[in-house]
Amino acid sequence: MSNEMTTDRRPIAYLASLIGLVGLAGLIVLGVACGSSSLTGTADSTTCADLMNQYTIAYAHAQVCDPTAANQCQQPVDGPNCIANCGALVQDPTAADAIVTRMINLGCAHPLACPCAAPQTYTCAPADGGGGICQGSFATPR
Repeated sequence: MSNEMTTDRRPIAYLASLIGLVGLAGLIVLGVACGSSSLTGTADSTTCADLMNQYTIAYAHAQVCDPTAANQCQQPVDGPNCIANCGALVQDPTAADAIVTRMINLGCAHPLACPCAAPQTYTCAPADGGGGICQGSFATPR
């Protein structure tokens, strides 16, 4: 037997596995709560899924613009997370922003300061069937 000091690592491994299980359980509970369509918190039983559906519709309406008018698609719109509509500009964000506020209050959305890939330029592009829709394009590198 050598004179080296050895450490029994079993208690450390047990503690690490216990913390891992507790952390995993917490993530599962959080995932179910955030992804569940049964999460309610309003008097009218509005769910996170309901609000996300409402947001999708409100965002589509916010993009409607007039391609013949000046200064279209200049208003920033809130998104429910870092991925959705990062840095997007629309014609009228009022309804979409109000829904994001409700989502935040209900715990469905978690606003973060999210960096976008690159600034986009928004214009009002003609839409099929008439009218227009706000459309973003990335700046061309020089």
